[in-house]
Amino acid sequence: NGLTWHYLNSKRWKEIGIFLVHERRDIRLNATAVILDFAKSGEDVSPLVPLLKKNVGHEYEYLRSSSGQALTVFYLNAKRWDEIKNLLSDKDKKIRWSVTLNLRNLSNLVEDFSLFLPFLSKNLVHDYENLRGLSLDVLTRAVLKKRENASVILNLIGEPGKAKRFAEAHKLSAICRETLGLPPLPAAKTPSGGK
Repeated sequence: NGLTWHYLNSKRWKEIGIFLVHERRDIRLNATAVILDFAKSGEDVSPLVPLLKKNVGHEYEYLRSSSGQALTVFYLNAKRWDEIKNLLSDKDKKIRWSVTLNLRNLSNLVEDFSLFLPFLSKNLVHDYENLRGLSLDVLTRAVLKKRENASVILNLIGEPGKAKRFAEAHKLSAICRETLGLPPLPAAKTPSGGK
C-alpha cells in the first residue's frame, strides 16, 4: 500500500499498472483501494482508467466493486458524466451493476441525478435481477433528493409491462406517483412464469 501511494504521488503510472494486472487478486484489490483513496482526494487517476475498467468486469466481486467505486469517484469528481453514462449502458451487466452500486453508495457526491435517469430507467427492466433492484434503489434516492425527478422518471418508464421483470418498475412508478400526489395505477397481475 505504501509503495502504491509512493507511485501515485510520483505519477509512476506504469508501476501502478503492474499492480492492477497482477495475477494475485489481493494485490489488485489493495492497489485499487489506494487508488480509490487517491481519487477521493480529487487527484487525477485518468492514466489508470483503462485498467480500472478492465477490473470492473473481473469475476472477483470485491475487485469489481472496488474498481467501480474508484472509477465512479474519479468520474464524479472530474464531472465526466458521459463516462458514467457509458458504464451504465455497458454491454457487461457486471459493469452496469458495479457502477449503479457505487452511485447508490456515493449518492452524496451526485448533485443531480437527472443526467443518469434514462440509463437507470433502462436498467430498471434489465434481465439481471440484481441490477434491477439496485436501479430501483438509486432512482428512489433520486426522487427523494429532487421531487421533479419523479415526473421525469414516470415519462421514461411509462406504464410498466406485466412480466415479472417489471416488478421494480411498478414499485418505482408507485413511489413517483405518490410523490407527485397522483392516484396509483391499478395493481399489475404478474404471471408466475414471467421473465
